[in-house]
Amino acid sequence: MEQERGQANDAVGEGEEKEQTLLLLTPFTTNAPVAGGDLADYLQEASPYRPFAQHLQSVREAVSHKETWGGVVPALTVLQGGLENVYSRNYRNSKTGKLLPSISHSMVEYISAFKFYDTLARIECQERISRDVLKQPQRFGYIGDQRHMNGISNLRKLVEDVLKAGDAYSQLGALKIIRNLSAVALSIRVLMQGTCLSLPDSYEALVQKLPANLRPATLSQKEELAAATADPRGLRQAFYLAVLISPLLSVLTATELQKYPNSKRIGNDKPLAISRLEDQVLVELLRVAEGGQTSISAFMNLYQSWKRSPPEFTLEENGFFDRPQSMEKSRITRAVSVFETPAVVPYPEAWPLSQKGWSFVRAETALPSSQVPTTSSSTTAEDPKGKGREHPRGAYEEAQANLANEGERGLESGSSDHEDVAAGLNPGGAGAGAAGAGGDDDRTVDDQNKNDNSKPGTNGIDASPRRSNRERKDRQPSPGPSKPKPKGQKSSRSSRKRQREPEAANEEKDDPRDDVVPAIHQVHAKGVKMRKAILADALVRMEAVEPPLISEVEDGTLPLNVDEEVTRYSDQETYMFDVWDAEGEKEAAKLESHLESDFRSWVTIIEAVKAQHCESGRPRFLDDPDNSVLGIVPKSNYAPGFANFVQHAFRKQCLVVPKYVDRDRASSFDREGLEEVCDLHHETAVQDFSAPESQNLNDRVRLGNLEDLYKTSVAPDSTRKSLNALWFPQANGQIDHKDPIASDSRAWFRTKDDLHCLKQLPTADMRWHIVGTTGASHYFHVDPRGDGTFILVRVGLKAWVLAIPIDESVMFSAELWTKMERDITKLDFTKWKIEMILLRPGDLLGITNVDHPTFTGRINTLVSFFYKTLTVDIDSLSSADKAHLPDIYSESGVVDMLLLACVVEVQNALCPLSYNFTDDPSLLALLDKQGHTPLAALADYDISGMTHEMRLQNVYSRGRMQALLRHIFDRQITIRKPCGVEMRDPWGQLFIPTFAWFINCLKTYLGLSLASTRETHIGKKRIRDQVLSASLGPVPVDSGVNFRALFKVQMRSSSLRWEPLTDAVKKLQDKHKAPDSKIKTLLPPDIHTSFTVAKKVQATGPELDGPPKANFRELGARTLDSTYFTKYAQLVGFDVSPAGERTSPDLQRTAPEGDHEESTRRKRQRVGTTV
Repeated sequence: MEQERGQANDAVGEGEEKEQTLLLLTPFTTNAPVAGGDLADYLQEASPYRPFAQHLQSVREAVSHKETWGGVVPALTVLQGGLENVYSRNYRNSKTGKLLPSISHSMVEYISAFKFYDTLARIECQERISRDVLKQPQRFGYIGDQRHMNGISNLRKLVEDVLKAGDAYSQLGALKIIRNLSAVALSIRVLMQGTCLSLPDSYEALVQKLPANLRPATLSQKEELAAATADPRGLRQAFYLAVLISPLLSVLTATELQKYPNSKRIGNDKPLAISRLEDQVLVELLRVAEGGQTSISAFMNLYQSWKRSPPEFTLEENGFFDRPQSMEKSRITRAVSVFETPAVVPYPEAWPLSQKGWSFVRAETALPSSQVPTTSSSTTAEDPKGKGREHPRGAYEEAQANLANEGERGLESGSSDHEDVAAGLNPGGAGAGAAGAGGDDDRTVDDQNKNDNSKPGTNGIDASPRRSNRERKDRQPSPGPSKPKPKGQKSSRSSRKRQREPEAANEEKDDPRDDVVPAIHQVHAKGVKMRKAILADALVRMEAVEPPLISEVEDGTLPLNVDEEVTRYSDQETYMFDVWDAEGEKEAAKLESHLESDFRSWVTIIEAVKAQHCESGRPRFLDDPDNSVLGIVPKSNYAPGFANFVQHAFRKQCLVVPKYVDRDRASSFDREGLEEVCDLHHETAVQDFSAPESQNLNDRVRLGNLEDLYKTSVAPDSTRKSLNALWFPQANGQIDHKDPIASDSRAWFRTKDDLHCLKQLPTADMRWHIVGTTGASHYFHVDPRGDGTFILVRVGLKAWVLAIPIDESVMFSAELWTKMERDITKLDFTKWKIEMILLRPGDLLGITNVDHPTFTGRINTLVSFFYKTLTVDIDSLSSADKAHLPDIYSESGVVDMLLLACVVEVQNALCPLSYNFTDDPSLLALLDKQGHTPLAALADYDISGMTHEMRLQNVYSRGRMQALLRHIFDRQITIRKPCGVEMRDPWGQLFIPTFAWFINCLKTYLGLSLASTRETHIGKKRIRDQVLSASLGPVPVDSGVNFRALFKVQMRSSSLRWEPLTDAVKKLQDKHKAPDSKIKTLLPPDIHTSFTVAKKVQATGPELDGPPKANFRELGARTLDSTYFTKYAQLVGFDVSPAGERTSPDLQRTAPEGDHEESTRRKRQRVGTTV
């Protein structure tokens, strides 16, 4: 690791020692950024941007000497290409090979600041600047984020949209333009102060950088600015887009500007008409930033000017920014290093590149005719009107005149961000978007040929090696929007190929990228060179469709350093406490914490634990077990019947089984013992508790491995860290279907061969290890679903703190975590029972709440298991089955079944996949073929991230649950009202009202969640979505999905299941319309006393005679399922004609598989595939 860092640093000494190569290769429009001397001298004396130029000068000098980027690498090393072939995880993500965002973001900020300075120098027209620059032509290829590039792909339409927005000023389009103009102008205003190169990361820091007269004075002004800067990344990226790509992006009528695309291919020779239009927008932006006008005035100036004299574009100019739709979708394109620079010869004589710098330049013979200016550019800008006058934005007319003068000199502005600049330097020079930086994950293939002989003065001779057809095409500029070809007309490429055929008898000159895929025998018949070309092309296509490697660590996570020296606050202040194990043995412990904040938090928690000890000074689980959070269970009780005990005990307590595994079988915390967990060098997320203080605990996550944890465990105190690694899935972990506490394992064993049940348990999500070193900890957290988790300590000691509300009824309240205890790190311990227990090796702790993505499938498995066991003679079941069954002859058991039925009915709504786009490549291709975007498919047809099989499982699970409940009500139990009168229709009188109540409570919870977020954060939709995401799971917040709307649609579909339910939901909603009367509990408060249960003497309903008779598909389908299945069948080519005319045999299958005989009979009859 240290050796690789040394290799990176050595690059600084090569060539010109202080040359900032990447800056010199940036496509500027003037020589001001690289000419030397003070940057401020290239601006006018009256320019308000001189402080910015002076600050940029100081940053440039710091970069040349001691500045580091990302805290890990000298900035000069990056700018000189020192990381081009260095792959250390100190600088790159080990999975993707991309530069860490902490490095690439610094590059974005630095290059963007110089591009903005270049713009200022050009517009202010000082005499000393030169327009003789390294001309970099536009190149054909993928640019970036489709939303923004689409917005400027047709410039005529862009102008039309602006004019339409101005014609209907009150409509949303105008407001979006004003918002985008304001975002860019705000960044410019902050840069004017000369204290930073981009917006700071917080509202407080921003206010300090604003001049006193612009700081918010009233509460509303503070709230407005705080809301706008709640996520400064979006504001920064709006500025980057305007500077690096085009200022025209700031007049889009689309959503706010975010995500900067890769712009290396744009070059710095834009057509004159585009340059003029861009500079007109820039002038308006600068006037807003300087306080000379508002963003509204800027918009109206542009509107009136373009209304009066609409900009005109040739076909090529109109499509200058356009990129083929197919390229945007597949992203099959040659990768471009941020240093690779094709430039038009002859080169400027005074361009200050060293010999090493020129090695990155590839000679281009001339500009395409469509981009050659009508009047050649002069080497020195002369502006008679600009000499000696004040800042040119004093009057709008002067600015327009200035633009006209620039046109006479053939001025052409440029824009580039060096391949996203946030994409950084990928292996082999490939540039791709860095996740977490707002850039897309642009998977590309680097098939470039470096030009090692390119030097100044090549007189138009291309010294680069012979390039492939694909590479030559990549260099050509975009020809603009192409006209559709008449039907039957051959493509131009086919025509060119036919022209070559008479002089090219050798078939190896054919273009390997022809659309016709050669058959195997045709490939084998080719020559060696052609076979290699076909294989190379196939690999490009393979990468485009190859599924990405999903890393468990967020892209850009900093690497863990276990060799650095650390400090501990606990060495300054000592805190000792006593903790007891399950057998009553006391252990004296010392609190270890690196940070004072962690130290104070844990002292508060431990003191709260001590305050609730019994009078004996010991915890309740030892001296008052009936009122304890924990129940101690001897291992001797751990037998098949233990599951029944667990069901009842878990209602009140968590459970501990001491010495569940004999302590002499404990593991060891060495390399051999840790290898039982995982490969020692597998990289994963590791919490580093010595990381700098931060409000966000995720900021302490680092990229490390088990070897790091071992090294720190044996390190001296000066470098010993407290580390915690929480996720080592055990895909091959043991699953014992006879384990008395593993109901899901038993259910899977009994149902794995049934129709639409789990065929394989998701073991990796059910068995995992966590590994920590001394002092590691994690704070209180609540997992939202009621799965059970058991923790078995293998080596070392672990103190676990648990808390439950004193008033247990609040656990069913929608106000918990929304109005009550909104900050789980600051619990009011007077309202909670809290205890701590010491777990030794072999001790087993069972807790009730954990959430994993496989919850839905395992719930469906349990439903199928209950159906198979509760609908047959109890005497026919094994003891292993009986141990896991609910007591349906008790009131509490019936309530459990009712609640399970409610959860099963809304599983689609509660699953985060329902709010994600589908990621099925085949389905996406079929949707695209019919013209549906993933977002439209989600909104219109409920085609989501939920797999087809999971949706079918949910349908069948709802059907099984309905059939099971009706069977229990009809044939097994009698439900009576408190007065003793029998309920004639328990389904309609008990389940329907309960489910209606449940639906209304979920709606209330959503409203409370969003309301509590609006109180905590100031009016930011992005953050409101995060609250819903926290409730449902990992839902992406930047996808354009309206979660609240989709959630309401899901609830509506559930409400329409049965007419009595629809009426019941509506009546409850009307009755509890007032805010203070909203339904806030999952179940009716009096449900446990609203009925009694007795074993039925005489059955009233039809006998099921085993599972196969029920039509689960029809019983479980909802309205959303009807839409989805119809569209899915259409997409995959099934006949969607009326039921009586259907030809697909599998669509006519209605009954599930049941016992072995029935299953065998159906397998013989089955034809086709499962729908």
